[in-house]
Amino acid sequence: IPFGFLMGYGICAAVAAAINATQETFRMPLVLSTHTFAFAFVVVAAAAFASGLLVWGRLRRLDLVAVLKTRIGSGMKASTTATATAAASAR
Repeated sequence: IPFGFLMGYGICAAVAAAINATQETFRMPLVLSTHTFAFAFVVVAAAAFASGLLVWGRLRRLDLVAVLKTRIGSGMKASTTATATAAASAR
């Protein structure tokens, strides 16, 4: 989390410096408080939580037995075909 806060501060400072360098009619001061960082933390945590809920919901509905049967079945067909081809060419 502290690394993200440092990156965010750096990006904000760069944007403010770029605006101040190009605009002669007004200045944009960089004002960041603890409330700013707390709000950013809450937004990111809420987004991560919502994303986790969506993934968890999809995983709960997934039929793992059917997926494994499909994966194993297609893998066995390919390996059986390769074995049969190798055996035929060895003759």
